[in-house]
Amino acid sequence: MQPDYQWDTKGLTIVGTGIRAGLQTTPEALASIHRARKVLFLVADLLSQEWIRSLNPTAESMQRC
Repeated sequence: MQPDYQWDTKGLTIVGTGIRAGLQTTPEALASIHRARKVLFLVADLLSQEWIRSLNPTAESMQRC
């Protein structure tokens, strides 16, 4: 299923992964992470960090901020 045209626009998109990343992430959020030119994230556990990085190699943690 292709996401609506609104997901193909340029700009800033903010998505939540849910408390259990990967299990509670919506298809729209997943598509946004995949397609992003740059992903900045802040999650609580290492497993979620690695999962996000596996979806998009540009992913960078904001934990140091």
